[in-house]
Amino acid sequence: MVAVYPLPDQRPDLAPIHVSGYVTLPGQTRATRSQIILFLNGRHIQDQRLAYAVVQAYHTLIPQGRYPVAVLLIEIAPGEVDVNVHPTKAEVRFRAPDAVFSAVQRAVRKAVLDAIPSYPIHPGHYRSDLSWAGNPAPSIGRADRNPQEAWIAPAQQSPLPIDIPDRGRRTQQIPPPLPGEVDFAHIPEGNSKPAQPRTLPMMRVVGQVAATYIVAEGPAGLYLIDQHAAHERILYEEFMARQKDQAPMLQHALEAAVIQFSAYTTHLVENHLSALNRVGFSLEPFGPQTFRILTVPAVLADYEPAEVLQRVLDDLEAGEPPGARTLEEKLIRRVCKTAAVKAGQVLSYDEMQSLIRQLERCENPHTCPHGRPTMLHMSAADLEREFGRR
Repeated sequence: MVAVYPLPDQRPDLAPIHVSGYVTLPGQTRATRSQIILFLNGRHIQDQRLAYAVVQAYHTLIPQGRYPVAVLLIEIAPGEVDVNVHPTKAEVRFRAPDAVFSAVQRAVRKAVLDAIPSYPIHPGHYRSDLSWAGNPAPSIGRADRNPQEAWIAPAQQSPLPIDIPDRGRRTQQIPPPLPGEVDFAHIPEGNSKPAQPRTLPMMRVVGQVAATYIVAEGPAGLYLIDQHAAHERILYEEFMARQKDQAPMLQHALEAAVIQFSAYTTHLVENHLSALNRVGFSLEPFGPQTFRILTVPAVLADYEPAEVLQRVLDDLEAGEPPGARTLEEKLIRRVCKTAAVKAGQVLSYDEMQSLIRQLERCENPHTCPHGRPTMLHMSAADLEREFGRR
């Protein structure tokens, strides 16, 4: 459990709101939100909106359909809340509900993010129960891949743009790139940007398992990294940073692709045209129920524009998933999922090291944007215990 402490910065025009208590780490979840327990000024209350604020605090940190365990104590001036809404006083009405929602969400989010760098990630950590130590390691498979999605060849994968001053391996140990491979270690300096603070210990690549998981060594032991989930996280944070700066990277189509939709999908496109445009999809009408694709997000430059857009629209038709705060963010998740390297893609040593260097500087490197873990960790003590050395 992680302790939650009140945040000092409050709006001066509102009464103080204190939030404290305990919440679970991202790997310790339940199938329902029934174990999110709230107390207001010492009295147990039921408030679906505040329970949702707790869930939102774990945004991109836990998988969809999973919920944390929390016990929160909310303290606010009695005059700021009406307790006579329900005969048993189990339901209340706040004078400033948005402020209370924000206070709960921010306090829980800060507590969880502050704790994440220090907690160990063991095999079996993402089981549904709270007793995760010693659980067996999950089987190596392709659970992240949708069987209905088309396979994308390795040659179409997005590059990993980062300069690697020290690859952590002697030059004579680095095999030359295979025919058709791209050397990601030599990127022009003009593409580089100031490095973000490191959120993971520096790791050295050991190899690749099942063309899906990267094995790396760090000062804290052994790491097994899901290359697809890790690259999704990298692309997502870069994409969101560019959206925040209002500087999306676009790629103009050499030949404008033309795509025709059903009447329902056409209506969907017309309603969400501005959101698609902000993400990087520039469309213009080209006849009845037909559009021309002029630009796509730069990370998808090597993909068939019509195919990528169709996947995005399929997501829109499916409805908004839990945890997506905006339609725009939902579109970005799909773009990053499509552009990320796939399970089954063989990576060169430099590609693996480049990916890890970028992951080390992500704000939330432990999960992909959908909440799946990016890595499993076994300490040196864990390895010694497994091999009977202690």
